[in-house]
Amino acid sequence: MTRSLLPTIVILFLCSGEARAQNGPILPADDPVLWFSNSLLARGYLADLDPGILPYLERNYQLAIESSLAEAPLPEKEWFRRIADRLHTFPKGKTATGIRIRAGSTIATQERSDLLHTEISQSSVVYSLVSFESWFSAGNWTGAWGWRHDRYYDRDPDGLDTAHRLAIRPENAYVSYEGTYASFLFGRVRQHWGGYGQPGLILSDNPRPMDHLSFRLGTPRLNLRSSISELDSITGDGRFTGIAGDDSVATGSERRYLAAHRLTFSKPGSWSVGLMHSILYSGSNSGLSLKFLNPFQLALLSVDEKPKNEENNGLLGLFFQIQATAILIQGQIALDDFDILNGKEPASIAASFTVYRAGLTPDFDVSVSGTLVTARTYNSLQNEGKYLYLGRGIGTQYSDFVTIRIAAHWMKLPGWRISPGVDILLQGEQDIRNSFPANDAADLILDGTVERTFRPYIRALGLVGRSLDLRFDAGFNFSSNQHHVKGQSSTDFVGSASLSYRFNWTQAY
Repeated sequence: MTRSLLPTIVILFLCSGEARAQNGPILPADDPVLWFSNSLLARGYLADLDPGILPYLERNYQLAIESSLAEAPLPEKEWFRRIADRLHTFPKGKTATGIRIRAGSTIATQERSDLLHTEISQSSVVYSLVSFESWFSAGNWTGAWGWRHDRYYDRDPDGLDTAHRLAIRPENAYVSYEGTYASFLFGRVRQHWGGYGQPGLILSDNPRPMDHLSFRLGTPRLNLRSSISELDSITGDGRFTGIAGDDSVATGSERRYLAAHRLTFSKPGSWSVGLMHSILYSGSNSGLSLKFLNPFQLALLSVDEKPKNEENNGLLGLFFQIQATAILIQGQIALDDFDILNGKEPASIAASFTVYRAGLTPDFDVSVSGTLVTARTYNSLQNEGKYLYLGRGIGTQYSDFVTIRIAAHWMKLPGWRISPGVDILLQGEQDIRNSFPANDAADLILDGTVERTFRPYIRALGLVGRSLDLRFDAGFNFSSNQHHVKGQSSTDFVGSASLSYRFNWTQAY
């Protein structure tokens, strides 16, 4: 009787949310409808969404927008209307199918998308973008097939291209289940464990979308999220090529995986605290690991214990969010390594914060944010342990830096947010891709000749009509010790402009 009862209990648990849970596709983490997220959160809206966890389920985001639209005063109603126009209209039936298409173009003064880090040789570029996603949803289940053509991917100076044919890559391709107390997703999408527009120090959307298996258990007040991702392998002689299986016949290759877990306590609309840890593990025969898939196998205790069957690199992290009257505060800290016993090795830590103050006037906001990453953070003695995926950082793209961002946000024009601001960057010479420095070979932070960049800019984000999304960012980079050459300075105009058009279609059955 016990054997027959257990599967029944599991099935009832998984299906318990069918009447209340929402299904349908995810909302991609880089979708322009999210541009106003911090403005809305600081005004007390979107309180039912999981804080600091992207992507959202599109149906949940739509319900949050619809409930906000009903209670929002002018001119905020116009923001909600324009966002709602860009989301699928979900039918009341339990079975539906749909299509999401977005096409556009970006023109920029340099190939690197991070405009604060000026390239050595700037050259203007034009990038085309076409993304397609079709999905089918029945009950609590959704299957999606998607791809993306983006010429930025193959010209990105910091990453490796993933396309093989026609510059097209699988993206937003997955199978998912969504219940009230449990959900999971298997496929390739962007994940981001951090506030919108802020770095996710443990897991971010900075790298390419990764193939992964993720799940959630719990309620909005207390939930556990876990994700295990397959990264790019490294050749046996320590090279990241993206095609280790093809070019490492003589030296072999090491398979790399990332397991990440987050336990969140929250009072929706008030505060939230998330405890996180991750382990990047690798080996010639590595695969899905029961040891590291266990969310309660704390990284601090399990990294070097026996049996140690793979090389591994663990991180611990903390996320917090506070929503008060017209104020949104978010912060993160990640601990890579801390020498408690000997005190000889400099600490490897990262931290970020943002404070967003809404409604100084009905349509004027201000924000302040900053990020700090020490010289050794995300690096490792073994190349396979570096916190990278296809050349891009899984946490932040760089290490050994401090940034401060101050901006004002004017939201008088319907559908627009115009933001004059100032970015300040202090960048040391260490890099995640460099060899791991010895204890006395690098400073804790801002090692060597520090490049300093001061960038005043103006940025405009616009949701025009029902389908057109516009983004404009222009500023001057005033740099000293440019590219770590002492005494070298320059003033460069650095900017980009993007335009995209979207089309959604939904059919109920």
